[in-house]
Amino acid sequence: LNVDYLIDVVFKQQDRLDMEALKSGPTELFIPVTNYNTGEAEYFSNRDAVDFFEVLRATKAIEIFYGRAVEIAGQKYVDGALSVPIGITKALAAGATDIIVISTRPKGFRRSHSTFERFMTRLFTGGCPEGLKQRMRGYPDTYNSVMDIVGKEIEMGERNIFLIQPESEVAAARLDNSREKLIRSIE
Repeated sequence: LNVDYLIDVVFKQQDRLDMEALKSGPTELFIPVTNYNTGEAEYFSNRDAVDFFEVLRATKAIEIFYGRAVEIAGQKYVDGALSVPIGITKALAAGATDIIVISTRPKGFRRSHSTFERFMTRLFTGGCPEGLKQRMRGYPDTYNSVMDIVGKEIEMGERNIFLIQPESEVAAARLDNSREKLIRSIE
């Protein structure tokens, strides 16, 4: 994945992300990352004294496809969605009462431990630290437990949680770059 192009060309030059406005704005933004060594979720805020472009790079650094971890403040990080598929727990812990959850998966979708996923995880994570390997092996359970939390919170009705999901599977897969499939998915 050309995450470097996204950060270094698109965000820094082409459609310049105004980092000063982002850091000084009234809304605190939390970006999840996965600690490369432990596999645990960590968050960076737009208020933190770090290079926020590197935070954005790290949160999109899908280990198997990007091929390396991103260093921030002396620690290595990868894909935030690996440990935080949906940021509901951070929002709840922060006291949010109005939450919008956007999922690309249809209602009732459950991740499974497919033979293919287990094989691919073993194949591509040989050199990774054990904590990260465990996180990758446990990803289906992580995803399912987060969606269970979303469902329970909606059911309890104590907060305004709005879940947006497609009616059926979208045409484009997570890493699909087929223009036709992407347009069909958007439509």
